[in-house]
Amino acid sequence: MVPPHTAFARFFTRALDFSGRSSRAEFWWAQTLFLLILVSLVAANLVSVMQTGVMLPGFLAAMPIISPLLMIPQLSSQARRLHDTGRSGLWLLVALVPLIGGAILLVMFVLPSDRDNRFGPAPDEGAERPMPTSPSGTAEPAAKRNRKPTAWDGYAMLTQLDLPPSPEMQAARKAEVSDYYRRNILKKSEIPAG
Repeated sequence: MVPPHTAFARFFTRALDFSGRSSRAEFWWAQTLFLLILVSLVAANLVSVMQTGVMLPGFLAAMPIISPLLMIPQLSSQARRLHDTGRSGLWLLVALVPLIGGAILLVMFVLPSDRDNRFGPAPDEGAERPMPTSPSGTAEPAAKRNRKPTAWDGYAMLTQLDLPPSPEMQAARKAEVSDYYRRNILKKSEIPAG
């Protein structure tokens, strides 16, 4: 599961990224952040109005600045979440349908992730993501799986340290030692002492 601080960071660092995917955890932590910011701004204004009868200074001036700054990452996060369920980001237009549009989107946001779909590989969820393996049961390099390498690929290699080396690995190691011996040891022993 994506921790809250990572989800918050991705919410802003991927603000203009309407491609790719966002897992449920990443999406809902970001929505929590968005909701907390919005509620705190409105609550601060309400307290000010109730105590002084006047809106916070700059509240009306700040809202046109804050709203787009939060709305753009919000929309990109929602589009990535729809991609994670295998749907196009154009499904966000369903929100324009009165009354039921928001409910339909909420159901789509709650749906589980697809494994791999046309929007890319499943987002890394740590322990929930199985170790990438080949049909023989050994970890494959990321290049053979036609995707970018991830930190999980390095971990997959660590789990195979105790396995016996393959014949290809033994042959490569023998060639490497032989080459080193020829370049460094034989060269020095052929020089006459004197």
